[in-house]
Amino acid sequence: MKKLFFLLLAATMTFFLTLPALADHYTYSEPEKSTMMPRSTPETHGMSSQYILDLLDAFDYADAEVHNILMAIDGEVVFEGHYAPYTALDPHIMFSGTKIFTNAAVGVAVTEGYLHLDDYVYDVLKDYVTQDVSELQSKVQLKHLLTMTSGVDRFMSGSELRPLTTSWIEHILTEPIVHEPGTYYLYSSGNTMLSSAMVTVATGKTCLELLNTTGFCEELGIKNFTWDMSPDGFNAGHGGIKITAEDLAKVGQLYMNGGVWNGKQILSKEWCDLAIGYEKTVENQGTYAYHWTAYEDGLYYTATGSYGQTLAICPKLNMVIAIQAGTKQNIGELLYQNIFKPYGDALDAGTVPEPDDALSAALAKRAENLNLMFTTDFTASPIGELVDDVTFTAAENQYGITTLSLDVHDDYIDYTMTDARGTHTIRNGIWQWLKSETSMTSNYTHHQYQYPTEPVYAYAEWKDANTLQLTWRFPELAFVDTLTLTFSDDGSQIGMVRSVNVNSGPLVCDEVVFTK
Repeated sequence: MKKLFFLLLAATMTFFLTLPALADHYTYSEPEKSTMMPRSTPETHGMSSQYILDLLDAFDYADAEVHNILMAIDGEVVFEGHYAPYTALDPHIMFSGTKIFTNAAVGVAVTEGYLHLDDYVYDVLKDYVTQDVSELQSKVQLKHLLTMTSGVDRFMSGSELRPLTTSWIEHILTEPIVHEPGTYYLYSSGNTMLSSAMVTVATGKTCLELLNTTGFCEELGIKNFTWDMSPDGFNAGHGGIKITAEDLAKVGQLYMNGGVWNGKQILSKEWCDLAIGYEKTVENQGTYAYHWTAYEDGLYYTATGSYGQTLAICPKLNMVIAIQAGTKQNIGELLYQNIFKPYGDALDAGTVPEPDDALSAALAKRAENLNLMFTTDFTASPIGELVDDVTFTAAENQYGITTLSLDVHDDYIDYTMTDARGTHTIRNGIWQWLKSETSMTSNYTHHQYQYPTEPVYAYAEWKDANTLQLTWRFPELAFVDTLTLTFSDDGSQIGMVRSVNVNSGPLVCDEVVFTK
């Protein structure tokens, strides 16, 4: 038995001694891992709770649907709010907020010497080039991808890539370069997807594997964290991360700390300075760095994703704010108007508020009662009995829907739809929101995101005798779908219209008609 133990020990030591040079500069030691950031109060840091109450009011006034918010000063959380059904533990999709993670992986690869900012994209990714490389294409370097100055003349959205089942990298590399690289800024998700591929080709690891290997996730205690993959085996560099608001805030704190976490250098300070934009990478770079954008002459910086996903840092206030949402409102501007400017002005004027128990209590109560799950008085319709457990057949439609059925009960309604992907059911509560898992086809309302299954909270309400409304909230996504089912008087026909709160495509789908 002892012999076996020493053989295993020797094998283990040999394994670690022969690890690639990727880990040469990272010596692992058991840290005080940060599963949660320390908690404090606004007043402890010279900030009145009134600023946060004003911010929450501003969200309501602007009809900005916020799902999660976490605010930290000096590395301590002074406020967090989660609008039910969204919670502190649910990972939330970040869309283009993913780009800061891709760029962090690039930073590790550059620091370790696997990549260089001057590396030529079409050389590193030569195995994915399917046509002759133009003179301008041959000049595109990694630094141009990071700063969105590759020279493309067309915005490429992730919604263009996600439906593709062939190589995303081959598709992107065929995009013409029409401007001299480094001279023309145009934001395009294709650039960051190429960055992700360069990391993997150079290191042999996906971006997520690289961040795990070098301690980024481990040291920060980032656990509930997933990242979509492309068909050709790369992390979706432009979008597809799901992460909690607190773990997102940790990443903002890491960058603002110059890459240091718990006294350990996780990312190099040089990389953080370039990423945030303190230092510039290309001539005439402007305010966009490596997915961080400067505002108000550097008062604050944001890394954002579609529909309100916002990670903001304010170095002057040593403040980090992470917000996840489902809105088209400018979250960064609301943060500036209600937090960064007034709080900063107050500190400049030396007006530190006295502790106010009433304000603190009001903020705590507000946080406890954040809720997006409306309920209504009980409603019912005699049509429910006519359509219960009946299979309706769809007229020809662009969504490939073939049948619909409803299982009607006093306290819930099961909505079941069949299409080319299979049969999908969502249980909708009456008087209450019900949570379930569903495979419901949603790509055409969800910015072309389609997961095998998703958790969903669902609610059913009879708006009148002939109209049933179903509302679906997906707690890991930004999307809220509304189905309006309009029945004929005899229950023999249904008109179904599906709409969504935010989307890169239409917000309202064409009506689909069903008959018995």
